[in-house]
Amino acid sequence: MDRSGLRETIVRSLEAQILRGELAVGARLPSQRELERAFHASRPVVREALHTLAERQLVRIIPGKGAFVSQPTPLALAESLQLMLASRQATVRDLVEARRAIEGQTAWLAAERATAADLAALELALKGMAAAGGLLERVRWDVAFHLAVARAAQNPLLEVLFLALVPLAAELMVRSWADPVVAAAGGPYHQAIAQAIHQRDPAGAREALLAHLAVPEQLYGDDYTRPLDWVARRELGRVLGSVEQLHALLAAAAAPAPPLDPGGAAPGS
Repeated sequence: MDRSGLRETIVRSLEAQILRGELAVGARLPSQRELERAFHASRPVVREALHTLAERQLVRIIPGKGAFVSQPTPLALAESLQLMLASRQATVRDLVEARRAIEGQTAWLAAERATAADLAALELALKGMAAAGGLLERVRWDVAFHLAVARAAQNPLLEVLFLALVPLAAELMVRSWADPVVAAAGGPYHQAIAQAIHQRDPAGAREALLAHLAVPEQLYGDDYTRPLDWVARRELGRVLGSVEQLHALLAAAAAPAPPLDPGGAAPGS
């Protein structure tokens, strides 16, 4: 196994123990030397794995004392869903159907309940996508847009349910934005969704969002019925080289977005 694969093995093993509660919040992880022996890994590989867990906010590293389990965030908890879905061979179609059930309702409620701050967040995400200079930045703003819709529904349970799907949705956003045909077909729906929410049109918002989520079924070809984990890993390896950049992107997308230059590209352009 190469260095990258061994690091990912260590990360996934410790991540699973944390998310299953086998390593409780506040518990100290095994020492670096113990992990080196357990995984037959070098010290630099173990250090990289621990730093990856820290970036995902699963552990806190205290110099001279070790790594300690942190309180999982909603995005960190979503990792357990990914592990379960990988073992059950969930397909791209399964994810799209789940997103339709959750996001169709959040779009409807967002059109009824969105505050001025929610509308501003949608507009900011649209401008971010339009002005994005690369794939990762575009995916980051795409995640921010859908998260803004979920938050605008003013229902914390629906927001948490969507957050649980964010890492999976983001992986397929990489697939979609990297494909010019899919990007051209799906991208404009963001403007239609935002416009319906601005106009307080619940039916129109839901219709636009469901049409947006229908694009993979129409254009993904065989990928639509393939295992989600297989498609995601293939695309992430092909486009990004590793999943670590995506995890950093998700953390940024879930945080409050920085203001965009008012003189930037117009939404939906």
